[in-house]
Amino acid sequence: MSSSSQSTTNHMFHGMQYSTINGGEFYNVGHDLVRNFHTTAANPQRTLWDAIAGVGASYNSALQFDRGSCLPGTREAVLRDIHEWSSSESDSSKPVCWLSGTAGVGKSAIALTVAKSCAENNRLAASFFFFRSDPKRNNPSSLMLTIAHGLVTTIPSLRPIIEQKIATDPRILEANLDDQFRELVVLPLLNVSPSLIVHPSLNSSPSSKRRSCIPRWGQRWRRHRPEQPLPQRVPQSVQQPESLPQAPAQKDPNLVIIDGLDECKDSDTQLRIISILTSAYQHSPRFPLRLLICSCPESWIREAFDLPKYCILTKHIKLDDSYVPNQDIERYFRSEFTSIHTNIKYKRVEFPNPWPSKADIECLVDNASAQFIYAITAMKFVKAEYSSPSKQLCIVLDSRSNRISPKSPFPELDNLYHIILSTHPEQAILLSILSAILLLPERFRNPKFIEILLGFSPGEVDLSLRGMHSVLDIRGATDDIRVYHTSFTDYLCTKSRSAEFYINEPRQRDFLACRWLMALGELCKAQEKSFHSWVFRTFLGGWGDFCSSVKQPSKQLLYELGSLDLLSLVVATGVSLQVGISPTRESWHRWATLFRSFRTVASWLDQKGVDLEIIERFVNVQDRIQVNPSLDEEIRSHLESWVVFNVTRCESRCPLTDRVEASVAKLLGGAWNSEPSSGPLSLAGPTSTPGTSIDIPSGCFRTVKCLCYDLQTSMARYQNSKAESDISEIRWTVRNLLDSTLLESCVPQPELLSILDTISDVVKMYYEISRRRFLIFRSRRDKLLSWCESFPDGYAECTDLVKNQIFPLIDFGM
Repeated sequence: MSSSSQSTTNHMFHGMQYSTINGGEFYNVGHDLVRNFHTTAANPQRTLWDAIAGVGASYNSALQFDRGSCLPGTREAVLRDIHEWSSSESDSSKPVCWLSGTAGVGKSAIALTVAKSCAENNRLAASFFFFRSDPKRNNPSSLMLTIAHGLVTTIPSLRPIIEQKIATDPRILEANLDDQFRELVVLPLLNVSPSLIVHPSLNSSPSSKRRSCIPRWGQRWRRHRPEQPLPQRVPQSVQQPESLPQAPAQKDPNLVIIDGLDECKDSDTQLRIISILTSAYQHSPRFPLRLLICSCPESWIREAFDLPKYCILTKHIKLDDSYVPNQDIERYFRSEFTSIHTNIKYKRVEFPNPWPSKADIECLVDNASAQFIYAITAMKFVKAEYSSPSKQLCIVLDSRSNRISPKSPFPELDNLYHIILSTHPEQAILLSILSAILLLPERFRNPKFIEILLGFSPGEVDLSLRGMHSVLDIRGATDDIRVYHTSFTDYLCTKSRSAEFYINEPRQRDFLACRWLMALGELCKAQEKSFHSWVFRTFLGGWGDFCSSVKQPSKQLLYELGSLDLLSLVVATGVSLQVGISPTRESWHRWATLFRSFRTVASWLDQKGVDLEIIERFVNVQDRIQVNPSLDEEIRSHLESWVVFNVTRCESRCPLTDRVEASVAKLLGGAWNSEPSSGPLSLAGPTSTPGTSIDIPSGCFRTVKCLCYDLQTSMARYQNSKAESDISEIRWTVRNLLDSTLLESCVPQPELLSILDTISDVVKMYYEISRRRFLIFRSRRDKLLSWCESFPDGYAECTDLVKNQIFPLIDFGM
């Protein structure tokens, strides 16, 4: 495709003086989501993985490595109880097991150990480990997809059913939890599975009770899919004689482990997950999965499992003193100290004999108070890099803070955390870094970002956290720093427990928002040669959302918002498209992020009732960008298309979007460090009289004509070359025309018939070549029909083309 665009005459910029861009919001355009719809049809399993890649919630994820499983020889009684439950087929066996225990007693280690053991024995179907401080694992958005992916990879007979569902309707990957569980888990399991385990205990419960517990989706399902009798394991016609022994049917993996339910979002979400997961058992006794759910005994979770409809399904295992945890904790301590003695790193160290003493071990076990997290954290502190283990142990045993509240639920653990934090010589710096780690969104908790945010020198965060490796997982400069255990976060955010180390969330969040705005402003002032595109893109990505998370902005935060140079942000965004990456790769997403941030901040400030002058700075910023009238006419045309693409939600990359992206990025790059009076752009004040506005309907029509010209060019070139790249260009261009509001924003004109003719020809050719239809949102069909029905007399042929020529070759999803 030629890089030059088709010339358009009389476009809306012709003859303008400093025109003003008006007419709509900016959206995320050109990302890979739409592209996945076609990838899905080709490889649904890969796309299911793409949807959960990076979440790291499965038992064998790298993120679970540092949690550790149970030490051999420990937790044997509870592991035996779980094993007996998970493998039992007796009439009294229940399909759900709730493992409860207070924070730090080792629930996750037990869940991880069970997962590894069952995976080795081909009994684990899926696992999901929630984690409160990880934005990808503290909500259920990936839960059902992770379970479905586990089923696809562990039960081969389910793969074609689940893959077909995704290929037919890929929007299930973004559906609600109920629909995902029904379509990707329940229905596939009940369509196959004569070899899967049945829960006999449910057969004896009255059907009326089961019906009363069925959620809405279950009732709809029952009308369409009446319950069928369980299939025979061996067809009657080929059953072996009664006298001959029959080999037991091979059972598929059937255990699903969900750990840390109490670390998932909020109480309502946790109860919803319990309801969705157990609804399958209430509907059908044939449902084969067994659920191991691990959580703290929060009151709402306990009350839920006490309800009759859940109680009949659930075995409750409490991690209390009945499992004699002190013996296991002592075994853990002895194993860890043995590893120190045998470590070559300490071969020149002369330890006391004996070290540790029996009294030391007893003191440590007593301090642990049945909490494995105390034992694990204490030993990480003892084994700290560049420290003497014997001196570190003395610190743990001999230090006792008088600031630990006697009302603390975990006094010894709090004392240990106090000891660790007290070793830092500059507590103010440490608390600012810890605040950033706890309060910043994901992707912004890495040392490099925190150093720029707080104005530190490169490497200063790593140096400051050298003594914190017992509580923090610190890796590379651009890797997020993670808290090992939720109990440390709880300690820091509870004033009665952490005393001088208390992190006041509202105050610290406000402080970090101020620092974010200051850093963003400084980045915009940098000279082009020293401009760090990666850093700017990172800071641009979340400033609006983070500022709006502040409960009540301080005077300092309002000052920083009032001082932020918005035009410089717009210009720097354009420059960032030219530095470090291809300008056609991420630009729509970056523009969408910028203008969405302006709207988010304006809405948040309005809710807080602040000075109207500050609010108006962020209102309709894109409407107030003014373009120098001396600019080249083609660049003006591209700027018009850029606005149209954003306003009409065109979300696919195609040749025209590539040309537009490059042109607009170049335009804004020319404004870098230039005076507003001489640069290509300026920003009108909130109360200024706007210049000539873009005529969106006319701009849409001109953009549609350009896209159709590209379609004709690509189609003609394909007929000569048969190149797959031309088919891709056609596919994405058609999506921009049909799966957006672009067409319906056009006012009917005489040229419309030829435009629709072109689209019809291309859709037909695409189907003849690939034998596949375009996949479009169902809502788009209704909107396009309404648009056709609004045509005045004389446009019947246009309506006929849309209804009878184009629509038959389109698949309309959800």
